[in-house]
Amino acid sequence: MSTRITIGIAAAAVMAGILAAACNGGGGGPTPTIPPPPVTSQPPITSQTPCDPTRGPEYRSTIHCANLVQPLIDMSRADLAQRLGIPVDEVQGGGGFPVEWPDASLGHPEPGQVYAQVITQGYEITLEAGGKTYTYHTSMDAVVMVE
Repeated sequence: MSTRITIGIAAAAVMAGILAAACNGGGGGPTPTIPPPPVTSQPPITSQTPCDPTRGPEYRSTIHCANLVQPLIDMSRADLAQRLGIPVDEVQGGGGFPVEWPDASLGHPEPGQVYAQVITQGYEITLEAGGKTYTYHTSMDAVVMVE
C-alpha cells in the first residue's frame, strides 16, 4: 500500500513539474516577444488617389472622395433649404468627413424603428444657414438631419 502512495505522489510531482514548465514557456527563461511588423513606405495620398470607401480613412477623405460626397452635400443642402423655406444658395458650408456608422440608423436612431446591424459607410456633413449650424449624417445614398 505504501508503494502505491509513493508512486502516486511521484506521478503527481512529475505532472506538476510538466504543468509548471508548460506555463513558464518550457525553459524558465524570458518570454519571447514578437517583433513589430516592419514599417512599409506607402505612396502619399493625393487628390488623384482613387476613393475607396472600403479601405482606411485616408482613402475616404473628402479631398479624393469628392465624387462620392458632393451628391450627398447637394442632397443635404436641398433638404435644409426645403425645411427652412429658403433658396438652396442661402445654405452654406458642405464640409464633411467620412464616418463608419455602427448600424443603418446613421447614428441617429428613431424610437420604435429597427435598423440593420451593419457597419454603414457615410459622412457627417456640416451646413450653415441663417447664422445656425446644422448637421447631417449620410450613408452613401441617403441623408438624415440630426436635430
